[in-house]
Amino acid sequence: MALNDVKMKSNMEKPLPKTAICPCGSGRRYGGCCRKKNIEYLISNKGEVSRRMPLSRELVEMLEEHQRNFVKTFGRKTGKHDLVLFDQFLTGFDETDEILEKISKDVGVRDQVIFATRRTGFIVGEHSKKIMPDVDYQEWEDAIDEYFELKESGHDPFHVFTYLTGDEFEKFKDCRSQIKDII
Repeated sequence: MALNDVKMKSNMEKPLPKTAICPCGSGRRYGGCCRKKNIEYLISNKGEVSRRMPLSRELVEMLEEHQRNFVKTFGRKTGKHDLVLFDQFLTGFDETDEILEKISKDVGVRDQVIFATRRTGFIVGEHSKKIMPDVDYQEWEDAIDEYFELKESGHDPFHVFTYLTGDEFEKFKDCRSQIKDII
């Protein structure tokens, strides 16, 4: 038996048993939770749980484009410890969030959806909701509720993403608006 065969056998994955506690964090059994949504979890011989997901053609194309950009930027292929979406570290998280927020608003995405995406990291649509673990979807719903609670209390919900006080944030927005008008 070759060394590669031994490595492959030690890392083999099998489907998570229906009776196991669901990895999504709901506390329910996998068979009565995420498995009903066709969310497939695998377990390795080492006990490591991973989630198998099909990738859309668009996502595959986007990942391939990021691979090409990585090679152009760093002059080498990605390694197993490299980030897939490395660009955000070249521009900074704040700038990336601002760019995504502007694009989202330009195409008509509602503010509460932009807020929930920034808060949770999830992009939830009609189809993705069906394949999300319940705890992740609940986190999304909680972020939507938080947006409206902040709005009703007279605060700008996006203030929570800064280290500024409420008054400082309002002055910052005013300053940013004036700078954009000048530019």
